[in-house]
Amino acid sequence: MLFFVIKRLGVMVLTALALTFVVFYLTNLPPNLEKLARTEGSVRMTDASVAQWIIDNGHGGSVMGRYAQWIGIAPGWTLTDEKGVSRGRCIDPQASDVAAAPRFCGVLQGSWGFSTVFRKPVLDSVSEKLGQTAYLMAAVMLVMVPTSLIIGILSGMREGSVTDRVLSFFSIATTATPEYVSGVVLVALFASATAGLSP
Repeated sequence: MLFFVIKRLGVMVLTALALTFVVFYLTNLPPNLEKLARTEGSVRMTDASVAQWIIDNGHGGSVMGRYAQWIGIAPGWTLTDEKGVSRGRCIDPQASDVAAAPRFCGVLQGSWGFSTVFRKPVLDSVSEKLGQTAYLMAAVMLVMVPTSLIIGILSGMREGSVTDRVLSFFSIATTATPEYVSGVVLVALFASATAGLSP
């Protein structure tokens, strides 16, 4: 049993590493980095300025090295400009003592980075979205569990009857329908401005 649990945990870790690397690789493709540079810098940047911005902000070098920094198993990048100002992955811009900055600051250390889209730390954004997901899951459970119990009891009490067959058909149809299809139908029913039932 212990070997089975260890094996499953190992598979989970390998799957997480594979998936995060694929996403990291795709987001770090040169066209995406160029778009990020022009979004954060200026849309009128020259190609040379874009290339320099990418290097100055730690997006240069190999993808594997940057992924290792993101995970937190490699030291974060540092750069000292011509004015003697040091910047880096692990250096807090508001901190006065650059020497006190940690060498490792990745996901394993709890530093998930800063979102350029939401303009706040990624961990804060993920925590907020997880809270909303938990609220949504609780609302679904409050509807799903009683409905399932009622359908199951009614089907069991009238086994083989028309009621049983209708409820079974309804259950199979709703289970077999993908969420992205039923979601669109439910949004149209309850949230549409023209035909929605909800005010």
